[in-house]
Amino acid sequence: FHVGGGFGLGVLGAPTTDFALSIVGNFGIRYELQNSPVFFSFDGGPGFSLVGGASDFGIGALSGILGASIIYIF
Repeated sequence: FHVGGGFGLGVLGAPTTDFALSIVGNFGIRYELQNSPVFFSFDGGPGFSLVGGASDFGIGALSGILGASIIYIF
């Protein structure tokens, strides 16, 4: 089991610019294949974003395949 978070700050757009802020929480599980450098990870969590005065909050997976990822460590 793992837990983490992230924070982003920046400016978007051209020729006019908008202030951007994002805060993300992360939690998930990781499964390691026995005697193998392959891990399977499933991650998700809440996210808040603010871009140019418009805000958004959501809870979801942290990848396009429902939070699933395969990690190979070499």
